[in-house]
Amino acid sequence: MEKMASSHLPRATGADLSGLRVMVVDDSRTLRKILSQELHGLGITNIIEATDGLDALAKLKYITIDLMLLDMEMPELDGLGVLEVLRSQHSLEAFSVIVVSGADELEKTTKCIE
Repeated sequence: MEKMASSHLPRATGADLSGLRVMVVDDSRTLRKILSQELHGLGITNIIEATDGLDALAKLKYITIDLMLLDMEMPELDGLGVLEVLRSQHSLEAFSVIVVSGADELEKTTKCIE
């Protein structure tokens, strides 16, 4: 997949996204920074970063979010594991999740959608 420059990303016309709370969960510091910069370019400034699945779940005990960008491949607790925990706690009803992955595994992708 080709990376698009932030100037090519769709922007919400007239919408103030500064109040949107987004959590970026990725074990790669570089990818967290890239995603955060793209979000800033869209006008989203309230960004919480989590270094892995366990860090994300710990932070969710104390904060509320509107959206999570969740990496699939992480040590300790991967994206699928995070989704399973959130589903068991009924937390998935509280916010939307976008799964971010470079993996080509159809089975894991299908499980995330389920």
